[in-house]
Amino acid sequence: MNIDCRLKRGACFVVVSILTLVALIFLSGPIRVSADVSGTAEAVPVSVQTDTGGTTTATNVTQSTTDITSSPDPSVVDAGQTDSVNSTQAPEGTGADVNTDNVADPTSSSVDDQTSSNQDTVNSTHTQDSSVNPDQPTSTEKNQPQVTAKSASDNLKDRNMVVSTPSSARLTAQAEDSKQDVQATAAVQAADSMTVTTEQQLADAISKAPKDGTAQTIILGGSFATKQIEIVQGQNITFTNDAGQKVTLKLNGAIIVDKGATLNFHGDQAQGITIAPGDDFQRKSDVPLQISGTTEMTGTDIMGFSFKPWMPHNVATVTVNGANASLTMDKDARVINNNISTDQGSNIDDAGGISVNDGATLTMNEGSSVTGNTISWNASLAAGGIGVHDGSHLILNGGTVSNNQGPQAGGIIVGDRNDADTDPQNKLSTFVMNSGKIDGNISWNEAGGVYINGNGSFVMNGGAITNNSTGYVGLSTNAAAPGGGIAVSTGYTEQDYQDANVYDQNNAAKLVINDGLIDGNKAAGPGGGIYVNSNAVTIKKAKITNNSAAMYGGGIYVSIAHYTLKLGNSLITNNSATAGSVISWTDGTLLNPGIGGGVWFCPTGNATINVTDGTAIYGNSAVNKGNDFASEVKAGYGSVTLANEILGGGDVAWYHDRDGQQETTPVTITNQTGAFDLKSVSSAQALAAALATVIISGNSAPRGGGIGSNGTVIFGEPGTKVIKVNKQWDLNGNPDAELPGKVTINLTHDVTNADGTTSTIVVRSIDLTKDNHWTGEFADLPTNVDYDVAEVPVAGFNSTVSQALTKVSDGVYQITFINTIKPTTPTTPDTPVTPNTPTEPNTPDTPNEPDTPTTPNTPVVPGQPSVPGKPQVPNKSRQPSQPSKPSQPDQPTVPSKPNRPVNSTIKAGKTVTLAATPKKNSTAPEKLPQTGDQNSSLVSLMGLMILLIALSGMLVFKKRRDD
Repeated sequence: MNIDCRLKRGACFVVVSILTLVALIFLSGPIRVSADVSGTAEAVPVSVQTDTGGTTTATNVTQSTTDITSSPDPSVVDAGQTDSVNSTQAPEGTGADVNTDNVADPTSSSVDDQTSSNQDTVNSTHTQDSSVNPDQPTSTEKNQPQVTAKSASDNLKDRNMVVSTPSSARLTAQAEDSKQDVQATAAVQAADSMTVTTEQQLADAISKAPKDGTAQTIILGGSFATKQIEIVQGQNITFTNDAGQKVTLKLNGAIIVDKGATLNFHGDQAQGITIAPGDDFQRKSDVPLQISGTTEMTGTDIMGFSFKPWMPHNVATVTVNGANASLTMDKDARVINNNISTDQGSNIDDAGGISVNDGATLTMNEGSSVTGNTISWNASLAAGGIGVHDGSHLILNGGTVSNNQGPQAGGIIVGDRNDADTDPQNKLSTFVMNSGKIDGNISWNEAGGVYINGNGSFVMNGGAITNNSTGYVGLSTNAAAPGGGIAVSTGYTEQDYQDANVYDQNNAAKLVINDGLIDGNKAAGPGGGIYVNSNAVTIKKAKITNNSAAMYGGGIYVSIAHYTLKLGNSLITNNSATAGSVISWTDGTLLNPGIGGGVWFCPTGNATINVTDGTAIYGNSAVNKGNDFASEVKAGYGSVTLANEILGGGDVAWYHDRDGQQETTPVTITNQTGAFDLKSVSSAQALAAALATVIISGNSAPRGGGIGSNGTVIFGEPGTKVIKVNKQWDLNGNPDAELPGKVTINLTHDVTNADGTTSTIVVRSIDLTKDNHWTGEFADLPTNVDYDVAEVPVAGFNSTVSQALTKVSDGVYQITFINTIKPTTPTTPDTPVTPNTPTEPNTPDTPNEPDTPTTPNTPVVPGQPSVPGKPQVPNKSRQPSQPSKPSQPDQPTVPSKPNRPVNSTIKAGKTVTLAATPKKNSTAPEKLPQTGDQNSSLVSLMGLMILLIALSGMLVFKKRRDD
């Protein structure tokens, strides 16, 4: 039965498994391929070959790598692939022509170009074009070529399109036309370069150059001479040289760049191209390079020309003329070592190097230079290096203007003077200096470096004007020559018959220095660094250092009372008033040398030192008197006012210095008209130095080592602020608490040191006392400096700020401190004497083990009573007498209880000795058997074994019975 059941269960399992397997096979079904036609089928180029029988076979027809015929809806194929799909369905014998309009010429186009035109190639498999081969039969003729398609896998093997037919030239005709169109377009942008080695070849090349703006490169293949060269309007020509081969173009005439023309000189290295005078260059001739169009120079020198121009004005070795004219000088572009000579006063606004006129622009970039050029000393308003006139512009982004010599300016002259009679008025000319260097130039009359003449403007944003000089030529000296580095003038002088205001209105004469270095310049007259004859001079940030003047103002000089110089945030230190000649003033006053190491004001000079954006004058020296400040007696007008605050708001004290007055007590100078000479003392110099942006240092002159002035100098801006300080006391109900005699409040400012660390400077201090009702103020502070206010800690009080620094009105701020008495701390008791370390107690002696108490004697066992002897028998046979009763034996003596030992171990820390237990009687009673004895265990074990044997027998018996 069980076997049958098991068989039945197995059969059922097999049947269920078979059914399950059949169900699984049935449900899984065959694997079907569903082509996704929503994507773009991959395009594959077509290879068309015509066999000798005239049958054309199209291979590698573009189609999707998926079998497109399996798509249920061919209409969903991407529109960009429609032609590809249709091409595979073209039935044989339909005579579909191959369109090769867009097939690229395999001999002239790249694979990438061919691949990019795959779409047009695919379309060609079904588009008719009779232009393919006019000799080929039409679709209705019997022997038309047939197109067959290979499989997609074959299509993927070859992605390059190859067209091979007997009429391949015709097949690619349209592509060739397209190529020629592209080449024609490129020709508009650049013509083929031409190499010339002779004058005639150069002339021919220039005449053939396009006049439609097309760039034309002419390679100077060697050095040769040439006469006049003219680049006409519309031409765009670049002269260059073969790589590594320096060439010289020797001019026997002029190079003229007309308006609307472009001529560039692109030497491939320094001195790659040199333009120099030829053997027949006329000493009386035109300007060598005349630019009315556009010119760029790189790696090109224009050098060695020496001539006397026939033109009366605006001449130079290179001239740039006209509002649309420009010259850009890039790396290694140089105009060097040229010389122009003129007749006395015959030439105006000329320059030895470059003259920029009538609205033109000259730009000098890094690596360019105008160096070593000269013009006759008798020329009028001329510069050795560059002249910028009549509304023209100079931009110096880099490069150098150096070692040039000219009468009015050694380096650069900018602008033209307009007086009341000038008609028409000259336009404003400008010079912007962003970088670069103007160095080592020499003038005779005005500025060694830069001269701003009349209607000119100079904005200096960076760069350096160094080591220029004026008034020193050879052994000759012009003691009136001003402005070693820079001179700026409206053109007015006190000897002029016209009013000074006329010059102010007609001439900008503007100088703004936002940043820059004026260093090492010198003047035989006043103003070693800068000479100011204008009201439009502002110096915001500069280093004016190590300049010198033989008369006044080693760093800066202001010419006459009509003109004013404004200085902000200036530091005047380490300047010196040197020895020199005595000068007689117009009223007969003698002006002694060695006066005013820092600042000197002549009889018409005015000075105002403000606190905001002010100045710091300290640490200067004078040979005679007035280390830091000196002022002459005023000639009817003018006065001097000095603040008692240094730049940054710190206190400064002014003391007389060798002027015949007491020198121990500080003085206050307000609207002073008399002569005085001072030195300054201040503890806030570090803050002033940190805030200063105009540094005037290391300069020298006999009068006014740093600054000398015959006009007005305003240091800083008007306006101050006040910080009021209040003190309140919180005595915590203890009115009898003792208050300090004073509380010190510090005004502080943080400065950054040269090493990048920060230091806190105490600018000023005030004391608050009971007498001033615990109030005070910091007055006459600059409005543009933020301060911190801090209290010096007061013993016994905690200080808090109840009211932070708060503006209460215009220019007035307030802060309040509260001092709270500290709670009375109870008297600290005397520190108890530290007890001596107790002596370590001796280890107690180990108590003697008490003797074992004496075992009490065993009570004496009474002896056997004596057997009485036989009684005496009376003589008469008498009975023995009854024996006497034996006496009771004495009770054994109980041993006395042993005394408790003195020491015991009953409790921790207590020691006791227990008495020994008396020994038991040696005669012990016989012991009875106890549970657990060996004999008892054996009996129990045997009983357990018998029980187990009995149980085993019962199990065997039951087993047999069951069987």
